Amino acid sequence: MKVVTVMICLIGVFSHLMGQISIDSYPLSVCCDKTSNIVFSYPIISVDRGSADLLAQKARGVENVLQVKAAKVDFHSTNLTVITGDGKLFSFVINYSADPSPLNISLACVKRDSAAGILLTAEKINQFILDNDETTVLHLSRFLRIHGGFGRLQAALQAIYAKDQLLWFVFELKNNSPLDWRTGFLRFFLQDKNKAKRTAVQAEELRFLNPGVVPGKVSAGCSTRFALAFEPFAVGKSKRMVIEMGDRTGGSPLRLVIKPRIVFKVKTIK
Repeated sequence: MKVVTVMICLIGVFSHLMGQISIDSYPLSVCCDKTSNIVFSYPIISVDRGSADLLAQKARGVENVLQVKAAKVDFHSTNLTVITGDGKLFSFVINYSADPSPLNISLACVKRDSAAGILLTAEKINQFILDNDETTVLHLSRFLRIHGGFGRLQAALQAIYAKDQLLWFVFELKNNSPLDWRTGFLRFFLQDKNKAKRTAVQAEELRFLNPGVVPGKVSAGCSTRFALAFEPFAVGKSKRMVIEMGDRTGGSPLRLVIKPRIVFKVKTIK
């Protein structure tokens, strides 16, 4: 009976170990008088040093480069853990070397399923998911034709999709001017349709989650498409969605008005 019990316990332990995934660690050598640089694909969210003998900081003015250095000579082997904006965890084993090589390494091409840059389960949408969802919606069909413009700059809302619990608005900008358009600001807000005279206009600003995709410039005679992600919001019958875009010269903004019935045409992506 005892033999059977032991066998059952061993089988349980073995099954548990088989379900685990080993995360590979990168070997890295550092010294006191040279700085090692690690380049990641996405901004660095978190850095944890295994020992105070190791110095680590993000490069000034850059979010995806980590600078690593030894705090003292011949320290004991330690580790370094980095989590990046795409939800990946990177592990390093750090050792001292008087002349480390290489000094600069790039992990920008590590595959999503690599055991050395394992993808974590995120409670919130991370940059990796935003980038992939943006690519997806930009390749889908256009089913809306909501236009607006100012001067020779024309804006169009071409589609609204729901994916990963987010609302994606797909836009196209056309610059028919002989001069480049340089974006100064882009704002979204919900506004009451029936506003009383001589009273303040009630408006609720909507924040998009991926401001980095907004084109900084639309060249003369060219067009560009981009998709913006929003957390779910409701548009009541008494409200409308308003989009304003202005150039850097401070001139009158381009204005696009989206009625509630248009927002209700959202298509879900499985």
